[in-house]
Order: sequence, then structure tokens, then C-alpha cells
Amino acid sequence: MENHWSVIKTLLLVIAVFVPPNLAFPPKPGHCPTYHGNPEWERSCKWDRDCPDNLKCCMYMNKAVCVSPIIVNEVCPDTTGMIGICVELCTSDMSCPYGQKCCSNGCGHVCSNPIIVKPGDCPRHGLTQRCGKRCQHDGQCSAEMKCCPMSCGPACRHPSAIRTLVLVFGVFVPPYLTLPPKLGHCPSNYDGPASDSTCSWDNECPDGDKCCVFNNRAVCVPSVPIEKMCPLINEFGICVELCSFDDDCSSGQVCCSNGCGHVCKTPIIVKPGLCPDPRFTHQCGTRCQHDGQCSGEMKCCPTSCGQACRRPI
Repeated sequence: MENHWSVIKTLLLVIAVFVPPNLAFPPKPGHCPTYHGNPEWERSCKWDRDCPDNLKCCMYMNKAVCVSPIIVNEVCPDTTGMIGICVELCTSDMSCPYGQKCCSNGCGHVCSNPIIVKPGDCPRHGLTQRCGKRCQHDGQCSAEMKCCPMSCGPACRHPSAIRTLVLVFGVFVPPYLTLPPKLGHCPSNYDGPASDSTCSWDNECPDGDKCCVFNNRAVCVPSVPIEKMCPLINEFGICVELCSFDDDCSSGQVCCSNGCGHVCKTPIIVKPGLCPDPRFTHQCGTRCQHDGQCSGEMKCCPTSCGQACRRPI
């Protein structure tokens, strides 16, 4: 029996060492946007699991940071006019391997690769004469681009909804750059009434609701309330007044004392609740410096192995 457990422990160690996190933790839904202009989440990362909530790990200027993704919908392929084998090989998406959906084949149900649908509308066919990257659906196009009909066949194009929203310094910019995300975090789970409409970014949600992803579907839900506080002063800064109010600072920053003057700084995020007793939190988790680096309702708490994300009590 002792030899049996030794073999099992050895196999678990081999798996833990040789399986990279991107295989053990699949990527989050959504696509990386073309632009990145939200300084609130200047957090470096290696994989999506390093980012809180539904943020993704995306590369900009040779630096990987956590940013709000382009929300996508996964739908079953169109089987109109097709009849497959009359068997029930699945009953729900949970019956299928990761990345597949349980779809009708015209007679039964089988696991199929989904079709990716991004927000926005394709530009008018008459205005898209030049051919580009060929595609079959939106998921084969980068960032916000959609798979649109053209004179030479379907190709990747910027949706008209994005091109007509905001023009900044001669460049068409997606709305999530000019409309910063609402205050708060997406909850880990949501058991409330399901929203009737999907969303692409926070500004499409009413009041203080945020656009959050649950079961590969983006819906408006009440956010986890947070408070932005100035970081602790470790040493005296320069004696200048570079701001008077938070409105004097760029998006995501607050006006804070540096011990002598006032400057704009990235705030410390504080969530509601209390940390559990560190004597009972021996297991290490995602390392952090403040609550804003933890997903959902989790807080940054002291543990026996340092600061880590924990569920509050």
C-alpha cells in the first residue's frame, strides 16, 4: 500500500511540474482588444488566470497586462437543411470537451465547435471592395474585427458600429477606451434573475451594473462594491501641488498626499468584508498586494505564506 501511494504522489508531482498553467487553466472567454488605454489595470500577467474577474492577459508594446476583453458569444453552427445521425451524444454543453457546445445536427445532438459572434455590424457591402484576411466566422478575425461579406468572399473587417462611435486625434477608437469601466468588480457567481439582453461593455448596463461573463454569456449584473483609497505613505515626496481633486487625475487615479504635496496615484482597492484568521489560512493562493488584484468578492489577506487572495468572512 505504501508503494502504491508513492507511485500516485510521484505521478501528481510530474503532472504539477510538466503541465503548463495555460493547459491546466483554459483561457477566459473573449478576445484581446486592438487598443489598450485603461491605466486602472496596469497589472502584468503571464496567463488569463493571473487576471481578476473576466479580464484577459493581453500583449501591448511587448508587455503583457490585464485588460477588459472584447465580449464574444458562442453559438451553434447553422444546420439548416442538414440532417445528421439521429443519436443523442450530449445533453448540455457540460457534456462536451472544453471549447465545444452541445448542438443539434438536424436530428440528434452532438458536440460541435461553436461559431464566435462579436458585437457590432458589418459595414455596407458596397464600401468594402478591397479583400483582406479570409474567414468563416468572427472568431477567426483579430480583436474587434468581424467576418463580413465582400465582393471576393467573407473577410475580416472593422465593424461599422466601432468606426462611427468615437474619433480621437484622427484615429477611430473603441468605446471602452473613452468610456472607462464602472466602479466595482464582477461577482464570482450570480444567482439573481437572468438578464434579457447581452452586453459588450459596462456603459450598456443600467445604473451601477457591470457587464460580466457567466457561462460564456455577457450580461448586466450588480457589481461587488469597492472603495478606492490612497496608498500608504512610505516616504516624503516632492513638495508640489499637482492636483487638488480626483477629477484632476487621469482615469483610474486619485489625488493623494505624498507626505508634503499632492500628486495623482493609482489607488488601493478595498472590498467589503473581513479577512479570515491567518492561523486558519495555511494554503497559499494567488499572491496580491491589495483587494483589487483579487477576483470577485475575494480580498487580499495575510496568510502563513504571505499576502494571498481569500474569501472574506
